Amino acid sequence: MLLVAAMSLAARTGSSADRVSLEARVISETIDGVYVNVGAADGVDKGTRGTIDRSGVELARVEVVAVSKNTALLRLLALTGGERPRAGDRALLAVERPGEPKPQADGAQPRAEPDRQPEREAPGPPAAKGSAAAEEPFVPLLAPPPQAVGSTGAPTVSHGRAWLQEDVQIDSENGLDHSRTRFGLDGSIERMGGSRWSLDWSGELSYRAGDAFRDSRYKDEFDVYIRRWTLVRSFESGGFLRLGRFLPPELPAVGFLDGAQAETELGKHVRVGAMGGLKPRRVDLAPSAAEPTGVAYGTVEAGTRSEWYYSGTLGVLGSIYKGKYDRLALLMDQRADLGPKLSLYSTAELDLDAGSFETRSGARLTHVDAFAVSPITSFLTLRAGVDHYERPDTRAERDLLHIQDPRYFDRGYWRYWVGSSQYLPWNLSLDEEIAFIDAPEERMTPRWRISITRTGLFSLQHAFVSATVFNLDGAGAEGYGGILSAYVPFFENRVSCRPGVGFRLLETDEGAEEFDVTDVSLFVDWWIAQAWRLYGGGIYSFGEALDRTLLEAGIEFRW
Repeated sequence: MLLVAAMSLAARTGSSADRVSLEARVISETIDGVYVNVGAADGVDKGTRGTIDRSGVELARVEVVAVSKNTALLRLLALTGGERPRAGDRALLAVERPGEPKPQADGAQPRAEPDRQPEREAPGPPAAKGSAAAEEPFVPLLAPPPQAVGSTGAPTVSHGRAWLQEDVQIDSENGLDHSRTRFGLDGSIERMGGSRWSLDWSGELSYRAGDAFRDSRYKDEFDVYIRRWTLVRSFESGGFLRLGRFLPPELPAVGFLDGAQAETELGKHVRVGAMGGLKPRRVDLAPSAAEPTGVAYGTVEAGTRSEWYYSGTLGVLGSIYKGKYDRLALLMDQRADLGPKLSLYSTAELDLDAGSFETRSGARLTHVDAFAVSPITSFLTLRAGVDHYERPDTRAERDLLHIQDPRYFDRGYWRYWVGSSQYLPWNLSLDEEIAFIDAPEERMTPRWRISITRTGLFSLQHAFVSATVFNLDGAGAEGYGGILSAYVPFFENRVSCRPGVGFRLLETDEGAEEFDVTDVSLFVDWWIAQAWRLYGGGIYSFGEALDRTLLEAGIEFRW
């Protein structure tokens, strides 16, 4: 992949601004959301909203909360498909960009002009699969009036959301009743006072009660989670300074840091940077001085997206835990476009033998996610990849465990997978994937999944219904599972319903065969105004010795 860095830059073209549906791919997952392979250079801005789907089945509604030049961090506003997004899933983001060719199926896009400030998507119902948002541009309530023509200097603009949510679990049979009240505040203040400074924040106040927490430290206590509190200063030269708590989009594997980060350009294709600070506690993100961490990194970038392009970031991470040297690791993130028909992505972590390793010695490849996407035709896309994870054997990781067991630090797993997507007539789409897992006590049984989606139901062109079937293989039983789900919008997409049902067909070692409906669910969204949203719903799960009801209700305000 490094050879692609030598490719020469190609010319750009542009025309009038249009709202388009920007297609991207999920490249990694974090506790705070997912990263996708598009960024500010593609017209993405904080506050942009969209959806993530897998083979036409919507998995989540998302919002951009952090942007670097070539990547963006998406917060999961709601899980709508029963599964969390993972690497390789498709993201559709509604952005306003110069007129240009239709986005490629692999998410690669020509660059937008760097000095352009794209508009945010209107906070309304999510765009349906395969369609661009049709709402009028949203005018933030707290934004000052537009400047007169010829005015200089950019005004201070604030975007954000405040939300209140109540979650209740009813499970009296097993003594697991509980409730959780959550209040969250996320947002940003950009171009503060017309300067190059901006402030970005995300936090949550939570209160738990109920039998499920009777033996937990969370019982009848308020907890505060601060995920981001970041001051950023950009420079005309292309560099930046970042202060506070942040999760660096340049190298997400670093994790959360309370400290500082700086980056500068050494040339047209090379950037270097460094970051350092204290890692918060892993479980509740409380401030801690136990784990000082420092990172130095460099980025090489050349070419034009969806033509010949390469971007690679290599970092060196070192950390101390409770006064002892604990970790030394190499972190690598890469993307390469070998023409419009093949894109490659990879992220990796190589841990060197720096701390007191008790179960392993020498350098260990602890994390790998690598995959390729190839849009063969407008209706056929192929993909394949390999994933690997094993827990780094460090003091910080060992302190997270309640018991010391060497099996927690075994060789982890390797997962090899291939898949494809097809877009068919009559608004049908298919998606298939098969994977093999190499892990301790794993039999390398094929794990496969097939999905079919129909978009457009009667007169509701944005509605869709989807069916997914997959195989099951466990101790003493094997069979099939599935999910039926739908998205049905009403009243010009201001109200939407998302029903779903899960099922399975199992055959035990004794030859018994049984069919079970495992859960049923219904969630509803209502945009009562441009800035206000009410939402709620529930899921009922049942089975042997497990009957529980999860209920959710909330209100959200955006500005």
